[in-house]
Amino acid sequence: MRVYKFDLVENCLAAGVPLAKVDSLRPFLEKYGHRITSDSHLSEMIPAVLAKEKETLKSELSGANSFSVIFDGSTRLGEALAIIVR
Repeated sequence: MRVYKFDLVENCLAAGVPLAKVDSLRPFLEKYGHRITSDSHLSEMIPAVLAKEKETLKSELSGANSFSVIFDGSTRLGEALAIIVR
């Protein structure tokens, strides 16, 4: 069951769906037999998802000869980070 919860958190974050919205998806998910916990418990998995994403990036960038990292920040709530590997 933990793997399903990990996948749920990973896919929600990848799609930009806030974990607070999981409660509104609960009836749909539980209708098909996937019981989930509250968003506060799911948010505890964010560090594990982040660690997995960091390892994926490290493995992808380890073979690159050169790459550039572009960071564009703003004073608004959203910031963008683009990693371009050539």
